Amino acid sequence: MSNHPIDTADVIPTFSRLPWHDAKLLGLRVGGGSSSQLIVSLDLDFRKVAHAGGRTEIQFVDSRGVHADIDLLAKRLCSHAIASGHCERARNSRDSFVQRINERFDLYPGETTDGLFLFALTLIHPAGEVLVLARSFSLSADEPYPGTR
Repeated sequence: MSNHPIDTADVIPTFSRLPWHDAKLLGLRVGGGSSSQLIVSLDLDFRKVAHAGGRTEIQFVDSRGVHADIDLLAKRLCSHAIASGHCERARNSRDSFVQRINERFDLYPGETTDGLFLFALTLIHPAGEVLVLARSFSLSADEPYPGTR
């Protein structure tokens, strides 16, 4: 398994190319990395496409915030399936989660959302969504998708 952060210039296209529809969200963890950085990790099961996919861990590197609005019963009844995933630069986002984070920056002098991305996973309705504000992401998979190494 490899686990290398995606280059900043490739974050949005690489995240968007992943086969989010019908992937399964199996777990979510928040923890510290090797330094003072916080890492949000999702355990996923991507559908197999051209001999790639299966169980994968995605780690959001240098995370600033996470918002999970998940109806666990609906998630289970919908087979833990993801409807879609998308990514955008945080500075361009109109999402209320990013706006709330921005309002708190007066607590943290010198901190901004510059260089951060909003990663969003929407689960099959009505199961909810997961939003992560982070600098990049990396994948750990036995059979990674092309363009993610």
